[in-house]
Amino acid sequence: MAESAQRQRSTSSFDFGSYHTLDDINAELDQLASEHSFVEKIQIGESYEKRPLYVLKFSTGGSNRPAIWLDAGIHSREWVTQASALWIANKIASDYGTDESITSLLDKMDLFLLPVANPDGFVYTHTSNRMWRKTRSKIPGSICVGVDPNRNWDAGFGGPGASKNPCSDSYHGPRANSEVEVKSVVDFIKSHGNFKAFLTLHSYSQLLMYPYGYKCTRPDDYAELESLGRAAANSIRSLYGTTFQVGPICTTIYQASGGSIDWAYDNGIKYSFAFELRDTGRYGFLLPANQIIPAAKETWLGLMKIMEHVKNKSSWDQVLRVTARKEEHITLLGVLGEQEELQVDFWRHPNSLGHPVDLRVPFPSLQGVKKFLDFHNFSYSIMIEDVQELLDEEKESMRRSRRVKRSSRMFDFASYHMIDEIYEWMDVLVEDHPKLVSKVQVGQSYEQRPLYVLKFSTGGSNRPAIWLDTGIHAREWITQATGIWTANKIAEEYGQDPSVTAILDSMDIFLEIVTNPDGFAFTHSSNRLWRKTRSINAGSRCVGVDPNRNWDAGFGGAGSSSNPCSETYRGPHAHSEREVRAIVDFIRAHGNVKSVISIHSYSQMLLFPYGYRRAPAPDHQEMNELAKKAVSDLAAVFGTKYTYGSIANTIYMAGGTTIDWAYDNGVKYSFTLELRDSGRYGFLLPSSQIVPTATETWPALLDIMVHVLEHPY
Repeated sequence: MAESAQRQRSTSSFDFGSYHTLDDINAELDQLASEHSFVEKIQIGESYEKRPLYVLKFSTGGSNRPAIWLDAGIHSREWVTQASALWIANKIASDYGTDESITSLLDKMDLFLLPVANPDGFVYTHTSNRMWRKTRSKIPGSICVGVDPNRNWDAGFGGPGASKNPCSDSYHGPRANSEVEVKSVVDFIKSHGNFKAFLTLHSYSQLLMYPYGYKCTRPDDYAELESLGRAAANSIRSLYGTTFQVGPICTTIYQASGGSIDWAYDNGIKYSFAFELRDTGRYGFLLPANQIIPAAKETWLGLMKIMEHVKNKSSWDQVLRVTARKEEHITLLGVLGEQEELQVDFWRHPNSLGHPVDLRVPFPSLQGVKKFLDFHNFSYSIMIEDVQELLDEEKESMRRSRRVKRSSRMFDFASYHMIDEIYEWMDVLVEDHPKLVSKVQVGQSYEQRPLYVLKFSTGGSNRPAIWLDTGIHAREWITQATGIWTANKIAEEYGQDPSVTAILDSMDIFLEIVTNPDGFAFTHSSNRLWRKTRSINAGSRCVGVDPNRNWDAGFGGAGSSSNPCSETYRGPHAHSEREVRAIVDFIRAHGNVKSVISIHSYSQMLLFPYGYRRAPAPDHQEMNELAKKAVSDLAAVFGTKYTYGSIANTIYMAGGTTIDWAYDNGVKYSFTLELRDSGRYGFLLPSSQIVPTATETWPALLDIMVHVLEHPY
């Protein structure tokens, strides 16, 4: 160890082939977290002697995803377990993005790794007694110290294989979960609520065990756990020939009550396994350091076999398509949406009879929601069987695009991009077309991100203008991508296409590509399906406002919610959102905007006012004829069919929308496009459809803009 410490002081690399102190280990956790954006060091509690319990969280995004737990060193003298856990942590961090198995696992699940589950005992093995096993808590009325933390769990607590003698190495403690190290893990796992596997590393004996230890009856999942354990043992043996015996704790080693994997299994974590690492007794707990990496490498293969099985067996969110055939159904769906514990996310809202309602249902709520629908005689089908699969495919597509080395002027229009990439590209577009394109900041978002608008102008002041925006609902990624393609198309076609040239010779075009930047950034960092802004709602734990219910046009009316936790929460007052207010102020200050086109997804519709009332707008006939031509020209490209009409009569009543406000404020040609598709992918449209979507949308946009040019008012 002294030689290793000396080497570490002279090099920047951590020596995974040596045993380390707690401080060294914690420093390496910091290093891993600092080097890898998907790795986070979190503290889940403190030990008896007030040492932090640090867990590495490996996550590529999303909230409360299915997760795997892995710990080591609950028995402090089993040094090869802490060392193996460190090697494994580095393996995961280093190989994500290059190793297909690790990448696919973390794209679907989170992994939490506690490398030193008993820090007080571990420190004591370094300072005083290398063979110390227990915690270091004081036992009232006894001269002996510590509890066996793997006899302290509430699973057959106090039963066979555990001692009531405080001086015993297997002393179970005064009560279940008496040890803060154990209680911290219990509380963390319970509060998370979505762990699918619990894996723990011990030594020695070369065993791979599953429940039960506190009783000698087989678990309900015996056949699957036995088969999976044997497959994992085979993977371990494939590397160096190391043989692991497989079976339940009770019949494989001995009866042992109060163990961690028994508790995990009894608390609903089906895939609960304990690994007893090298060796079979030649060195026992004093395994030489030159065996650390071999032990870790073979253990990793066994762990990976189990984790891949868990990934493939776990179930994921689904999108259901429901049809409301009577008014009662609409009311019932509204009630379903208000039950916050179900976390049902409406992708298409229940506001009118006969129109499909799409709802994403988290896996834990799936059975209950389906029972609700069956009980009330709803007709429904599964539109998306596995939401996570689409998220994984989308993430891999973005990853592939980034691997291709491009100059700043070789932007991939067929891929989804993050906000910084979009803003950088906007600068390039301005540089490439300095006489036509400029970038204007119209305000700041709630989180102080700039609100950038591209201005296309051939000169003149206060000319008639067309406003386009995309991405006001953050998760509608096809809209921002279409906005990028459209901006490039306008810039490239001026002077080439007669229609574009004629428009820009007489009018200006303003295009805001990322209308809701905070929400959009959040869809990349945390929750791909986030819709709203990210403003804090006073008096509520829920965040954000629906920015397309926040406009002063029928504000607070049908189709918007007063509940801050709702996806259609309107906000405390009209224009409360900075992102909305910035557009309002800009259009009013300009005073000569003749058309507003707001681009959304999905549903394949071209809509115009009104949404907050059913009465036709004064210009209904003209807008209807224009919409008819636009969707016809759109369909002529690839055959994609759009419906068209007023919002209220085509899709549903919706108060507080962009185009209703624009129309009521004198902008006659106000339209909303709902892009692809009709529900097969919903908000998760594959990137392969970006360019086709933008290409077919272009003639519809051109029809509207040419009409505006030719019909001044």
